[in-house]
Amino acid sequence: MLAFAALAVYLAGNLSLEALSRRSALVSQMKFAVTLQDIRTVVLLRRQLSQEHMRVKPWVKVPRIFRRDIIVGRGLRSMMHFPWRRIVRMKLLTMTAAAALVMAYRGTSPAIVVAGLLLFIVGLDAVEPLSQEVDQPDRTDSLPIERGLLMTKHLIVPAIAMTPFLLAGVVTAFVLEPHASTIAYGFLVGIPAVLAGVAGASINAVKGAPDPVGGANEGLALPPEMSGMGTVLRAAFPPAISIIGCLPVIALHHSVESGGPVFGNTIRGSVGILLVLGLVAGWVRQRDAIHIWFRNAQKSAQTSKAEGK
Repeated sequence: MLAFAALAVYLAGNLSLEALSRRSALVSQMKFAVTLQDIRTVVLLRRQLSQEHMRVKPWVKVPRIFRRDIIVGRGLRSMMHFPWRRIVRMKLLTMTAAAALVMAYRGTSPAIVVAGLLLFIVGLDAVEPLSQEVDQPDRTDSLPIERGLLMTKHLIVPAIAMTPFLLAGVVTAFVLEPHASTIAYGFLVGIPAVLAGVAGASINAVKGAPDPVGGANEGLALPPEMSGMGTVLRAAFPPAISIIGCLPVIALHHSVESGGPVFGNTIRGSVGILLVLGLVAGWVRQRDAIHIWFRNAQKSAQTSKAEGK
């Protein structure tokens, strides 16, 4: 203990008061962002605290054929500038999620919650191009393209970018369950799981976009109980989508235990999850139109009620 104390006193002179003050300010901002349930701000502040910066030079230059679509090309170029630390973290989280899914297959069903939350965190990094688009709404609105279509195209690159992490997860599952069928079922369970992580993260990113009808304060007119319930649902819905994406492993487990059609039940579960993810993509595409329709219907109902009185 005395040696550690002496070493700490010796190294204290190398500390920078300005850096410590800056880090404490970032920690205070992070606490405030957590209070507001602003996950995007928490992610950005964490990167500043860990001094995680994008690479100056890309890992691989994006071929010209993939740059024909500006949105897809921009997303690929963003992925190619990911720092090594972020890539390793995403891979480790995916492998841990795969281990949790193996535990769920062995009978520990609540492990899908751990797997879903880990894949949601991976998805937050994967949808970085979409999050950057949402962070700059003025530039998005100035582009000659509908915002819903723009954000939907931003989902293509994260879905493709999850492929190497999916492979790492399948390898992890095979190490824990060394059977030939593990590879096939690993893909059947893993594809909807990783895509659900991207879907949950995309919902979290898109819900931060400006409301097209200016309804940011709509919750102020509701009772505190209803407003608080709505806040909880909005915060829990994105991770819940990621957790739902892990449900096919439960179907796989029960089919093995009951002696039912294992492949058929698993593929039906995976297809069902993919259909749900398709609805998520449709919501991203039509989010502005849905908000406008709902607000118009609400105003029409209020007008009719006032005229009836």
